[in-house]
Amino acid sequence: MPSKLIHLIPNSDFKTITPRICSTKAETKIFDRIVINDWHSLVEQAFSAAESPFEVAAGQIFEYVAHQLLKKGGNFTLHSLQSTNGNGYMCEELKLETSQSYIEFATKQDEMETWAINLNAYCKPKSKNFPFLDALSLKQSEVLYIFQITRADSHPIKYWPLCKILQALRAKNRFSRICFVFVLPSAYKGLPNWTRGQVFTYDGKEPSEENFQQLCNFTQYTMFLSKEDALWLRERKISEMSSASMPEVTGLVSDTVRKST
Repeated sequence: MPSKLIHLIPNSDFKTITPRICSTKAETKIFDRIVINDWHSLVEQAFSAAESPFEVAAGQIFEYVAHQLLKKGGNFTLHSLQSTNGNGYMCEELKLETSQSYIEFATKQDEMETWAINLNAYCKPKSKNFPFLDALSLKQSEVLYIFQITRADSHPIKYWPLCKILQALRAKNRFSRICFVFVLPSAYKGLPNWTRGQVFTYDGKEPSEENFQQLCNFTQYTMFLSKEDALWLRERKISEMSSASMPEVTGLVSDTVRKST
């Protein structure tokens, strides 16, 4: 590749080099081409082993792939992480319409307070670093699905930011049940940390009974996506995908390029 596009940075041993994309715009263009021309390699990295030396890139690519799958819609199985009335851990089906609209929403508190969520739409934050919430969907049945996409071996939930977001969304929307869905690679199914509910962190401030009302009818779930699910997208219109839904992470494409060389 021309040196104007990728800079080769010598490492401290003066024997090896690290490729770095020269700009965010160039990174976007390269990623778009990889999506179209080398989807298989991208999927391989997204579903690579957890101890991969390129874990940061793998995590961000998995998030990108997961968004594409969820946006396309379909039937997904949710596995409860909490026992229901002593009846064990239940599963339920989630149907995301193949014709669902895609919306990117503003994430400032006052903007969320005035946002009436489009029912059955797949909604993604405009902010690239919105805490713990990667997407949401509100159903006509008044169930709010919150999606957290991750490759981590556990994922604590920040209690206070979650309550603040739910309070803002309730200003213009009605939901009586909240399903918090961790979207994971299928290889994580059965791992001990993902067979039980994730812990809440409170930052030293204990919630009151009134605060707990924000999380009334709140249930944690896992959803598992497989490499086969992602490769199936190759049969769909890959050209419709764009890096607009790719998380903005410095060096993501650099790691991808380095892995393939």
